[in-house]
Amino acid sequence: MNTTEMTENGAKPFVAKRWIGIRPRVKQTVNQEARPTQVAIASADGEVKRYELETEQDELDFILGKWPVNGKFRDASENEDLSVFFPHHIIKDDPKEAAKKNRPLKPDQVPVAYDGLREGDLVGMALGGMGDRMAYAISRTGEKRGFAIKRIPPIRLKEARGEADEGFDSELLARLVLESPEQFRPLAKRDRALVKLRETNRLRRFLMKDRMACEQRIRASFLGDVFCSEEGQYPEGDIEQLFNYAKASDPLFQAISDKEKKLNKQLAAACAELPIYSEVIIKVKGVKHSIAAPIIGSVQDIGLFPTVGKFKKFCGLHVNPDGSFPRQRRGEELGFNPDARQAFFIAGDMFVKFADGFWGVRLRENKVMYRTRHPYPVLVTDAGAEYPLMAGKWKQNKKTGEYEIETDAGVVHCKGKRKFTDAHLHKRGIWRTVTEFAEWLYWKWRTMEGYTAPKPKVVPPEDMGVALPEIKVVGGAPEPPTFPAVEGVPGLGQTAEAVLA
Repeated sequence: MNTTEMTENGAKPFVAKRWIGIRPRVKQTVNQEARPTQVAIASADGEVKRYELETEQDELDFILGKWPVNGKFRDASENEDLSVFFPHHIIKDDPKEAAKKNRPLKPDQVPVAYDGLREGDLVGMALGGMGDRMAYAISRTGEKRGFAIKRIPPIRLKEARGEADEGFDSELLARLVLESPEQFRPLAKRDRALVKLRETNRLRRFLMKDRMACEQRIRASFLGDVFCSEEGQYPEGDIEQLFNYAKASDPLFQAISDKEKKLNKQLAAACAELPIYSEVIIKVKGVKHSIAAPIIGSVQDIGLFPTVGKFKKFCGLHVNPDGSFPRQRRGEELGFNPDARQAFFIAGDMFVKFADGFWGVRLRENKVMYRTRHPYPVLVTDAGAEYPLMAGKWKQNKKTGEYEIETDAGVVHCKGKRKFTDAHLHKRGIWRTVTEFAEWLYWKWRTMEGYTAPKPKVVPPEDMGVALPEIKVVGGAPEPPTFPAVEGVPGLGQTAEAVLA
């Protein structure tokens, strides 16, 4: 049993006296079901206390070491110093109620006993989830008050739980942090920066939804005033321009927009504190903090992914065993993180717009590669037959949707769905490029954190000690560049036209 931990700067040893497991919960569901945060405290003498924190105020009081045990109060004695209690813990009698019932004022009531975090406590919590805010507060307060916190990856907690009920996770965490502290990782200052990033990004998403909802309400109200005018004084001019004037004059919309801009700046600052963004991602053309934050915040610790395959599966960039692409379907449990996957897909859209960057060029090379493999669109019939749609050898009846296709065996009339169209190959090119980008990011991230990782096949030239070639713009569009030939790296060393040839 290891009871000694080092502080972040290694100057002062920390000796654990109590081991505390905390399982944060939502306090109350939408159906008004109580789900308080569960706490288990194990002492050196073997005693285990179990508490339930019913509100966020209870959580904060527990962190500050002054939580009224089980909500029990007593009458304050005469001349008792009430300054030792938090003001919101002092229950005072209502003078109006006393006068109404013609009775004397009752004495103030104060908590019977306090409990909470104190010097020598070692807290164990699961990594991620709704416990981020509480873990941040415990870490920050513990630096001043002499207690510490460690977090365990959810997969390890699940393995330790086995078939047991999740309702006993607080006791399990207390036992694990006591008996197996090596399975936990401390929450240091850098980890608090990650928590701040996750929280800021979450609040920013809420504000974005509020702004869009507010904009829709303003638009509905504005159009109602325009078209349903009793006086018939319909405005002359561009409706969209008048709508923009209405938005600009709406105080609620402007307040939400200003708050969103402020959080956007805070998110950029939070990303800048993390080396993976400030030293790696920021150099990728088109990928800024709004895209990087969901990826970094979802992954948290790249050390939790020993292989690039597991990393891609977590981010939704893998392929199912049957060859299909993973999708989010109603009623099915997700096998990937939706925030990370969405961020990677948005990054792919940015590669389309920033075509002069390395990954933008790589996207075009992948599209050329797919078109070389599939020179013509293909019609897949309901029966599973496939017919190439070569130029001039097919036509479609727009009314019935039936195709007429010339084949070597004669003319075929059928219905079906087309694949390998320009739009289809464009999307496939995006996903392939995004997957290559994720493999490169995994390698850079793991290397930066001191872990081992195989070097991917596709990396920017600067990672091979080769300067990025200059992109020439001809006729308003970037000219496909020629990269220096690099052995084992497909697509480098030839232009898109060369691939087609």
